[in-house]
Amino acid sequence: MAELISVVVTVVKDDVIFLNQLITSMERQTKRPDHWVIVDDSSIDGTANLASEASGRNEWISFIPSDGTSLEILPRSERIARLFSLGVGVIDLDWDLCSKIDADMTLDKGYFSSIIGEFNKNPNLGIASGNCFINIRGRKVRERVTKGHTRGGLKTYRRECFDAISGIPKARGWDSIDNIRACMLGWETHNFPDLLAEHKRPTGQRKGLVKTSFDEGVKSHFLGYSVPYLIARSVHRMFRRPFFISGLAMLMGFFYGIISRSPKFEGKEETKLLRRKQISKITLGLIPTNKK
Repeated sequence: MAELISVVVTVVKDDVIFLNQLITSMERQTKRPDHWVIVDDSSIDGTANLASEASGRNEWISFIPSDGTSLEILPRSERIARLFSLGVGVIDLDWDLCSKIDADMTLDKGYFSSIIGEFNKNPNLGIASGNCFINIRGRKVRERVTKGHTRGGLKTYRRECFDAISGIPKARGWDSIDNIRACMLGWETHNFPDLLAEHKRPTGQRKGLVKTSFDEGVKSHFLGYSVPYLIARSVHRMFRRPFFISGLAMLMGFFYGIISRSPKFEGKEETKLLRRKQISKITLGLIPTNKK
């Protein structure tokens, strides 16, 4: 069996502290990626200098500085999707696996060896990820996520699947749309819960849990979520700190999308499949609590 060629793209914005730790963990991998592209999103805190230095001392790392064009008017998820696609576009290797790794992740030295091993074992595996934990006073606490959901900050795509779904959509909620499209085409998508990476910036910390929850509600409207599923998810969120507020914010974001007549995702078949999966999760009691 030919060895799979693995590449990585990381989009950074004012991540100087986190990126330094990610670089160290990438350099220590037992199975290092063949190419790593770091794309800057108009950082002002020294992130660009750090990425440039890493590129200078490692021939397998490339750095794409900001071109000065601000994408701040776009939703963050859409902005990241666009910059990730830019990074993929500059890779001249005939790669087999491409990973999207966020700057606030720190990887175990065997992470890539393990994730590549999973793709080797299952030729129908199209998208996969590990899972995240946060360190609370020396204790590893896993971030809760729907069973099978591939983490946006740790995704790895098989080339054939990536091409079949036309890459990641440059739209809000891309990390749900790509999984749906892959499943529609017969690919498997898996989260491997025991393949852990440390999440240095817990989900929601960048913008705050309330704002993050509101934005998730808006995204849920965009993707055409089932209303019973959205309500169940919001109620579940109310039992997490800050109690009640985050769940209410999610509901408000969803109904804001309705009242403001915000644009909705145009993929009707993807939306139908998404809703079927959501109704199934309600039936089985698998309501998601957190995802990135």
